[in-house]
Amino acid sequence: MVVGAGLLALRDAAAFLRHDSPSNPCEGGFERALGFGVSQTGRMLRHFLYLGLNVDEEGRPVFDGVLPHIAGGRRGEFNHRFAQPSAQPVPGFGHLFPFADGPAADPYSERRAGLLDRLREIDAVPKVIYTNTSAEYWRGDGSLVHIAPGGARDLDPEPRTRVYHFAGTQHGAGSLPQRQGNPNDGARGRYGFNTVDYSPLLRAALIHLDRWIREGVEPPPSRHPRIDDGTAVERASVLPAYQEIPDQELPDPERLWVLRHVDLGPDAALGVGRYPAVEGESYPALVSDVDGDGNELAGIRLPDLTVPVGTHMGWNLRAPETGAPEQQMSMQGTTRFFA
Repeated sequence: MVVGAGLLALRDAAAFLRHDSPSNPCEGGFERALGFGVSQTGRMLRHFLYLGLNVDEEGRPVFDGVLPHIAGGRRGEFNHRFAQPSAQPVPGFGHLFPFADGPAADPYSERRAGLLDRLREIDAVPKVIYTNTSAEYWRGDGSLVHIAPGGARDLDPEPRTRVYHFAGTQHGAGSLPQRQGNPNDGARGRYGFNTVDYSPLLRAALIHLDRWIREGVEPPPSRHPRIDDGTAVERASVLPAYQEIPDQELPDPERLWVLRHVDLGPDAALGVGRYPAVEGESYPALVSDVDGDGNELAGIRLPDLTVPVGTHMGWNLRAPETGAPEQQMSMQGTTRFFA
């Protein structure tokens, strides 16, 4: 099947609607265009940026701003031979370096690159706001957006990029009453799902992005776990903090999700992979440290965390009746209310 055309379709549709033409149903076009994607489409937008596609066939910018939400540090299976865009955890092209916008050194391939390198070369870098939840950090790749792949230091902030971590949240916005099962796929958690509704923060990020483009008003500085202030830590060092919660089981640290260096063969740069992919060393998986209530210290903390009635986590365990109860549940967090 032909893959990669969807990326061009996104570019061309946006460019067509943006600029006035006799065939454009939106008379006059638009003053500005924003790209927004959630989860898989967020990773697709990261891939779009990496490929340098933010210019149309006439060399004009396509998106003034891009907001990839809950995409973490990964791209996806969108532009190579035998690509399967729905694939997520299987090691492949979506797991490849680079992860951050600015240039960084990969300790395993010895490459130095950034996600926006190609767009810098053609002066077509849009303004970008990345928003992620605690679940993207706990699955192993969230911190790679702003921490060096070796895990030793914070990356220098990019002037046209902001990175916001929604503290104590799960992949999809939480809600009340609390649920313990996902009606979409039948999955069940060991504990009730995370109830923190981060929707106001996501809306605020969109408004900030638009004002940044329209009026030149810069958004607040990035907010996320950091090495230099001690709020970015290994997951194994955080887990003991949850042992004080009654009936709280912990995941097996050896079974937590990680992102590994992937070798797809000598023709990977041409979009031709060698399978099965060879996995190497794992990249550091850093998360936010927590306070005395087990709530995350870094990122943007909603009143759920600053005036808490429970502990809000970005991870959950599989329900025992579904098997493998020592493993973390995909994308779901948990809220354990105080006694």
